[in-house]
Amino acid sequence: MGLWLTDSEKKRQLLYLAGRIEAGEVDEEVIPLLEAINGCPDMVTVQSCSGHHGTPEREEWVDVSTGITLKRGVEYLSDGHLWIRTTKRLSDVFQQYAATLAIEEEIYQVSLTWGRSNTYQQQEEPLWQFIFAGLAQSPDALSRSAKILEGWFGSMAAGGEQ
Repeated sequence: MGLWLTDSEKKRQLLYLAGRIEAGEVDEEVIPLLEAINGCPDMVTVQSCSGHHGTPEREEWVDVSTGITLKRGVEYLSDGHLWIRTTKRLSDVFQQYAATLAIEEEIYQVSLTWGRSNTYQQQEEPLWQFIFAGLAQSPDALSRSAKILEGWFGSMAAGGEQ
């Protein structure tokens, strides 16, 4: 796998996502947002969460959106998040316009990070991370966030015209 997203990698990732959706391993509430994003050229989602609240069932659990380790029985709130792989061209567009998204009240963080989108990967890759108001805040918060993100991703795929 190369540094930036390729067409063949996007196809593999979409097949992987379809299997995870079919197995019930993807938050139902975020699937329409994933479909909208993955319908855009030059990008694919590799990680997502609609946001949760509750208590971990495992002894320890790391909230990937915050990096905080949670203990069993301790109540938590988790924001929604997306990790997205892009082509180099689209990453440059994202970088140019990230501040236009970050000023939205429902969008908490937009960042380019290096990491592994899946544990089986051997090399780190550039990943765009988006943290937003999700179900932990309210169903309306997730709906507002999704609408903002869908519009932004659509305009980025068109070259950044807002």
